[in-house]
Amino acid sequence: MVWAGMASWGIVGPFFFNRTVTSASYLDLLENEILPALQANGRSREVVFMQDGAPPHYAVAVRDWLDANFPSRWIGRRPRNDARAHPDLCWPPR
Repeated sequence: MVWAGMASWGIVGPFFFNRTVTSASYLDLLENEILPALQANGRSREVVFMQDGAPPHYAVAVRDWLDANFPSRWIGRRPRNDARAHPDLCWPPR
């Protein structure tokens, strides 16, 4: 499996999973590959991070990490009753 990010200023990655993508392996990729790559080129504070509603993306630990590192700047599936969810930054599941 491969992950790559696209932005108006270029591509981030690609990063490869050599194992099944789980919430733990996805969180590891976010922490140890994606965020450092964004920080290295000075873009981490301007990025709006977008992902779909795949189960590994929806784990509580992943959402908490995204809230801490991309506050009000990530788009993904969230519970309807999540007070942290900005209505314009929600993505339907699957």
